[in-house]
Amino acid sequence: MANKLPWSFRTRGKAPWGQHEDDDTPRGLSRLAEEKASNSPFAKKLADNAGVGAPTETQRVCQLPLRDYSAADLTHKYAKKGCTWRLRPIQSQALAALEDAKGGLFSIGVGWGKTLIGFLAAHATKSKFTIFLAPASTCAQLESNYMKLKGQFKLGPVEIVSYGRLSRPDGSDLLERLAEPYKDEEIIIVCDEVHRIKRKESARTKRVIRFLREHQAVRFVGMSGTLTSKGLKDMAHIAEMALRENSPLPRDRNHINAWAECIDVDGQPGDTDWKTVVPLWKLYNDESVFRSRYKDRRTRIRKAFQQRFRTSPGVVASVEGALGCSLELLKMPLLTPPSIENALELAVDEEATPDGDVFKDDSSQWRALRQISAGFYYRWVWPDGEADEDWLDARYEWSRCVRRELSYSAKQGYDSPLLVANQVARELEEGRRGFIHRAWALWFGSGLSKQKAPPTEAVWIDDFLIRDAVAWAGRQEEPVILWYESKAVEDKLRENGIPVYGAGNNPPETGPTCAMSIRAHGVGKNLQHGWSSQLALELPSSGTVWEQLLGRTHRPGQEADTVKFYMYQHTQPYKQAMAKARTDAAYIQDTTGGRQKLLYCTYGIGLVNR
Repeated sequence: MANKLPWSFRTRGKAPWGQHEDDDTPRGLSRLAEEKASNSPFAKKLADNAGVGAPTETQRVCQLPLRDYSAADLTHKYAKKGCTWRLRPIQSQALAALEDAKGGLFSIGVGWGKTLIGFLAAHATKSKFTIFLAPASTCAQLESNYMKLKGQFKLGPVEIVSYGRLSRPDGSDLLERLAEPYKDEEIIIVCDEVHRIKRKESARTKRVIRFLREHQAVRFVGMSGTLTSKGLKDMAHIAEMALRENSPLPRDRNHINAWAECIDVDGQPGDTDWKTVVPLWKLYNDESVFRSRYKDRRTRIRKAFQQRFRTSPGVVASVEGALGCSLELLKMPLLTPPSIENALELAVDEEATPDGDVFKDDSSQWRALRQISAGFYYRWVWPDGEADEDWLDARYEWSRCVRRELSYSAKQGYDSPLLVANQVARELEEGRRGFIHRAWALWFGSGLSKQKAPPTEAVWIDDFLIRDAVAWAGRQEEPVILWYESKAVEDKLRENGIPVYGAGNNPPETGPTCAMSIRAHGVGKNLQHGWSSQLALELPSSGTVWEQLLGRTHRPGQEADTVKFYMYQHTQPYKQAMAKARTDAAYIQDTTGGRQKLLYCTYGIGLVNR
């Protein structure tokens, strides 16, 4: 391995990653020389943003050279002799971006060939070894795809690693061990579904950041259909890992915070925030930001960011093209039983389950409201029916301390709950006494941690939704998929004779009517050859999850004229989940430009074959 260099993600000016090739070098891909030589309004705006002295981070982003990779066609360069396949245009564009920037940030929709881009990234950057990070549910399919593609394209050695494996306590030095036989400049890390490392306090994110900080010649590629789901901070560190000083987002706290307030779904910008983003605003707007109508500002600054983002070096963002089939989201008429309405009212007004268990926080309440909408709720099964309050309190306090500790720590050997527990235990032996040490003593020292969590059981108020879904599926002429999230729903579907594919149970690519777990199979599965109609029994509230879920069947290769996705909207929580998902989708589309299926599909009422 090459020498390690000190480095921090929070830096002003250029990050000390080492110099890239001159951005002005002609490659047949850049419009920068034309812009500089012309008297175009955009060229003048670039010059205005140059300022005097070191640019601010917002100015740096505005001064990045313009790139347009749309004309690239690189099949001949990456295909083996006798190859019968062609690269898709978006794949050629991504590989051209990798050649240009030596790293990549790719917002490419589901079904458009990110896997092959990841496998060819090493060839594009003249690397020799690829560490390919992906969700565990997709690893087996990735390995199969690698063997198929190896006969057609110039693929080098690839190590496919699940995010789960990287997150385990023994994964703290996993990247170091995998990279040991190679020099830094020979390694490239490819992260598929890169939004899985958006949380900077998670162990896997810290391990990737730490590895890249200590081995700065290692290249990085981040790929996802939804690089950001709610806020720019989700992807600011990802953009910097991929593109270093060419990141299309600010790299210091003050500027990224201001951008986030002005652009994010939940942002609340003040005048100082708007002043910070003025250089970005001025690139694409002639009117002063403070003279524009306030309610239009967010839309216009999002559009400005999208234009700057999509034309930055190393960035490729798809705009979904024609699939040859339409997409319909259809509401399923369903009457809500009085028992469900009463339980929902209790959960809202009394903030408790029908058993009287009070919710610990808002997220617990929101989760329960959606479960009750499906007809059930979960409860602890305590011995003799008495809750162990000491166990609950000790468990809660220790978990709270661990979350806080991990949010501030980034060092190797201290980036997972188990490693934190071991460190705190050593500090206790040395005489340290703080809040986290008292919480450790209460949880571990008392022996409460050795007590097994009481089992949970699903209490069904009314299985009306299950009965309706199973009856609907039985009336369909073609095979359908019933999508679900909860183990309780999975068990009920199995009781009703529906073949169920949950965690660890891979579904076939074609088959009969069946049920599939959204969490296990809502990402990375190619289901377009077997199904074109499906029903969601439990509704995700995330735009990212919806985009992935709809993309399992609404993707290239679908032969049906219309993909139909049915959903229940019988309760307010289900309606709120859908509204929230659409808000997320609008943000994603506004910022990256990638068309979101929730926004361009046709909405209707599902009355066919009821």
